[in-house]
Amino acid sequence: MYREDAEQFVFIDFEASGLGPQSWPVEIGLSWIEDAAVRTWSSLICPAASWSMEAWDPVSARVHGIPLDQLADAPDAGKIAAEAAKLISGKTICSDAPKHDEKWARRLLLEGAQPISLRIFDIYSAFEHVLSDAGMDQAYEKLARLPAPHRAGPDAERYARALLHGLKY
Repeated sequence: MYREDAEQFVFIDFEASGLGPQSWPVEIGLSWIEDAAVRTWSSLICPAASWSMEAWDPVSARVHGIPLDQLADAPDAGKIAAEAAKLISGKTICSDAPKHDEKWARRLLLEGAQPISLRIFDIYSAFEHVLSDAGMDQAYEKLARLPAPHRAGPDAERYARALLHGLKY
């Protein structure tokens, strides 16, 4: 049974230059449920001039497969910040790694024209809010069957798809 309150959630994921304190986002992905369908938006991010290139970690680059030189042609951080702010406005933001994703979201959103208050919740908070026990089981099984590709859009979409699947039970 579809529950419209599932539409209040947006799942966010980032790929980043590394995991250190000065790391910055290289890709953002957002995914949400709208009219009982999953919608996804993602973009690479051209690094802001204020972001330290020393935070580029080749190990992280091997995980997500995004070379640094590819980011030069990506949309600038300010443009992506503005678009992301529009898409998350009024939504409950959820992530599988809230501590890291909140750090990268704040760094990105600081590049936008308008500041935004931000709090990212664990994805399981969304699941618990709208799913029955049977739905939770089905959502977790769906996640287990959907491999994490380590790209921001597909990773965020994975959680929205699992939630939508769990709503059937």
